[in-house]
Amino acid sequence: MRARIIIGSLCASTAVVAVLSLTSSTIAGQSSTTAKAAAPAAKSFTPPKTADGQPDLQGAWDFRSGTPLERPKEFADKAFLSEQEVTAYEKQIAEQRNQDRRDQDARPKVNGEETTGDVARAYNDFWWDFGKKVVGSKRTSLIVEPSDGKIPPLTEFGKKRLAERTEMRERVALGPEDRGISERCIMGFNAGPPMLPSAYNNNMQLVQSKDHVAILNEMVHSARIIPLDGRPHTNIPQWSGDSRGHWEGNTLVVDTVNFNSETSCQTPTRYCI
Repeated sequence: MRARIIIGSLCASTAVVAVLSLTSSTIAGQSSTTAKAAAPAAKSFTPPKTADGQPDLQGAWDFRSGTPLERPKEFADKAFLSEQEVTAYEKQIAEQRNQDRRDQDARPKVNGEETTGDVARAYNDFWWDFGKKVVGSKRTSLIVEPSDGKIPPLTEFGKKRLAERTEMRERVALGPEDRGISERCIMGFNAGPPMLPSAYNNNMQLVQSKDHVAILNEMVHSARIIPLDGRPHTNIPQWSGDSRGHWEGNTLVVDTVNFNSETSCQTPTRYCI
């Protein structure tokens, strides 16, 4: 699995999985225009510079967002929302994500037991930090490439692995390896890459030097060191993959490969393993 994450002071470009743009106090998905919808005009902005002349991206960032990873069915081929649609959609997701509700459907089995709404929502809404505002560009998905805003279908091998993982999570665990890596606190469920908005702890700190960028994720406090000096990727699988970064103008582009076989990026409908 390869993830191409773009972290920049200016918007933006396209990415295989998602684009994260540090343009304000939040991290937002950005894209170029499409044939069927036009992106809002980008505002002129000159980023601050480090002593090395690079755009200064350092600081603590909040990447919660109401914009989903994949484009919802109701938006079909619509890449951007109007102001009226944004207002209606933000109201809809605020109601859907209200954890004080108890009217949700039955959930799949977890570790051999049915998960009831009362257990699944044991924390009331006060404790959750879901994003309830869409990204500034008004995109309908964080995915910008493919243009339909969807993760490409799994291969037959991927479907088989998904079925195996689902079976392990639903039955009684035979050992710790049957549980997900976030449940075992090896990696946070939003640690990435890509770092995707989740239920809480949607914060990260970025520190940079001339030759490296370090990203510290609040969830499980995992730190990812990203070389910027042009060195090649290693062939060693890692929990967070093997990242290499480079500058394209004011945009920091990070390519990540060689993920550990247990690493997954969770989507609303499946695990990409």
